Amino acid sequence: MILYNINITVFKVKIYHIINIIMNKKIEQNTDIKKLEKKIRSYIINIINPILLKHGGSLQLKTVTIEKIALVKFIGGCQGCAMSQHTLNNWIVKELLNNFTELTNVQDITMHDIHHFTYYK
Repeated sequence: MILYNINITVFKVKIYHIINIIMNKKIEQNTDIKKLEKKIRSYIINIINPILLKHGGSLQLKTVTIEKIALVKFIGGCQGCAMSQHTLNNWIVKELLNNFTELTNVQDITMHDIHHFTYYK
Protein backbone atom coordinates (compact mmCIF):
# COMPACT_ATOMS: atom_id res chain seq x y z
CA MET A 1 0.00 0.00 0.00
CA ILE A 2 2.75 2.46 0.87
CA LEU A 3 4.65 1.62 -2.31
CA TYR A 4 1.48 2.25 -4.31
CA ASN A 5 1.12 5.72 -2.77
CA ILE A 6 4.76 6.51 -3.48
CA ASN A 7 4.26 5.63 -7.15
CA ILE A 8 1.21 7.88 -7.33
CA THR A 9 3.11 10.72 -5.65
CA VAL A 10 6.03 10.35 -8.07
CA PHE A 11 3.59 10.25 -10.98
CA LYS A 12 1.82 13.38 -9.71
CA VAL A 13 5.15 15.20 -9.32
CA LYS A 14 6.21 14.22 -12.86
CA ILE A 15 2.86 15.33 -14.31
CA TYR A 16 3.07 18.60 -12.39
CA HIS A 17 6.61 19.12 -13.70
CA ILE A 18 5.53 18.42 -17.30
CA ILE A 19 2.55 20.77 -16.98
CA ASN A 20 4.81 23.43 -15.51
CA ILE A 21 7.26 23.11 -18.42
CA ILE A 22 4.41 23.35 -20.94
CA MET A 23 2.90 26.40 -19.22
CA ASN A 24 6.27 28.15 -19.02
CA LYS A 25 6.85 27.49 -22.72
CA LYS A 26 3.40 28.93 -23.55
CA ILE A 27 4.11 32.02 -21.44
CA GLU A 28 7.49 32.37 -23.16
CA GLN A 29 5.85 32.02 -26.60
CA ASN A 30 3.19 34.55 -25.64
CA THR A 31 5.86 37.03 -24.52
CA ASP A 32 7.74 36.52 -27.80
CA ILE A 33 4.53 37.07 -29.78
CA LYS A 34 3.72 40.26 -27.84
CA LYS A 35 7.21 41.62 -28.58
CA LEU A 36 6.81 40.71 -32.26
CA GLU A 37 3.37 42.37 -32.38
CA LYS A 38 4.83 45.57 -30.93
CA LYS A 39 7.57 45.66 -33.59
CA ILE A 40 5.11 44.94 -36.42
CA ARG A 41 2.67 47.61 -35.20
CA SER A 42 5.46 50.16 -35.15
CA TYR A 43 6.53 49.16 -38.67
CA ILE A 44 2.97 49.43 -39.96
CA ILE A 45 2.49 52.86 -38.36
CA ASN A 46 5.81 54.28 -39.56
CA ILE A 47 6.35 52.62 -42.96
CA ILE A 48 3.12 51.21 -44.40
CA ASN A 49 0.40 53.56 -43.17
CA PRO A 50 1.93 56.82 -44.48
CA ILE A 51 1.61 55.39 -48.00
CA LEU A 52 -1.90 53.99 -47.45
CA LEU A 53 -3.01 57.35 -46.03
CA LYS A 54 -2.59 58.86 -49.50
CA HIS A 55 -5.80 56.99 -50.36
CA GLY A 56 -7.45 57.72 -47.03
CA GLY A 57 -6.79 54.27 -45.60
CA SER A 58 -4.59 52.46 -43.16
CA LEU A 59 -3.72 49.01 -41.88
CA GLN A 60 -4.06 47.61 -38.38
CA LEU A 61 -2.36 44.56 -36.94
CA LYS A 62 -5.04 42.74 -34.98
CA THR A 63 -2.83 39.92 -33.63
CA VAL A 64 -0.11 37.42 -34.40
CA THR A 65 -1.23 33.81 -33.97
CA ILE A 66 0.79 31.11 -32.23
CA GLU A 67 1.61 29.87 -35.75
CA LYS A 68 3.19 33.31 -36.38
CA ILE A 69 0.53 34.45 -38.85
CA ALA A 70 -0.08 38.21 -38.78
CA LEU A 71 -3.80 39.01 -38.96
CA VAL A 72 -4.30 42.48 -40.42
CA LYS A 73 -7.31 44.66 -41.09
CA PHE A 74 -7.71 47.45 -43.64
CA ILE A 75 -9.65 50.52 -42.55
CA GLY A 76 -10.79 53.78 -44.13
CA GLY A 77 -10.31 54.05 -47.88
CA CYS A 78 -8.68 50.61 -48.03
CA GLN A 79 -11.72 48.81 -46.61
CA GLY A 80 -13.74 47.56 -49.55
CA CYS A 81 -11.22 48.91 -52.06
CA ALA A 82 -10.94 46.85 -55.24
CA MET A 83 -7.14 47.17 -55.05
CA SER A 84 -6.73 46.15 -51.40
CA GLN A 85 -5.88 42.50 -52.13
CA HIS A 86 -3.38 43.56 -54.79
CA THR A 87 -1.81 45.96 -52.30
CA LEU A 88 -1.76 43.27 -49.64
CA ASN A 89 -0.28 40.48 -51.75
CA ASN A 90 2.16 42.49 -53.85
CA TRP A 91 3.46 44.89 -51.24
CA ILE A 92 2.37 44.48 -47.60
CA VAL A 93 2.89 40.71 -47.32
CA LYS A 94 6.33 41.00 -48.93
CA GLU A 95 7.30 43.92 -46.68
CA LEU A 96 6.24 42.18 -43.48
CA LEU A 97 7.70 38.76 -44.35
CA ASN A 98 11.01 40.31 -45.45
CA ASN A 99 11.31 42.48 -42.34
CA PHE A 100 9.96 39.98 -39.81
CA THR A 101 11.41 36.59 -40.68
CA GLU A 102 9.61 35.03 -37.71
CA LEU A 103 6.29 35.48 -39.54
CA THR A 104 4.98 32.57 -41.60
CA ASN A 105 2.16 34.45 -43.34
CA VAL A 106 -0.01 37.57 -43.37
CA GLN A 107 -3.80 37.28 -43.66
CA ASP A 108 -6.42 39.96 -44.24
CA ILE A 109 -9.39 39.68 -41.86
CA THR A 110 -11.19 42.80 -43.13
CA MET A 111 -14.91 42.70 -43.90
CA HIS A 112 -14.56 44.37 -47.31
CA ASP A 113 -17.87 46.19 -47.68
CA ILE A 114 -17.87 49.11 -50.09
CA HIS A 115 -18.70 52.36 -48.27
CA HIS A 116 -18.40 56.09 -48.93
CA PHE A 117 -14.70 56.12 -47.88
CA THR A 118 -13.69 53.29 -50.25
CA TYR A 119 -10.97 54.56 -52.60
CA TYR A 120 -11.44 52.29 -55.67
CA LYS A 121 -14.99 50.96 -55.96
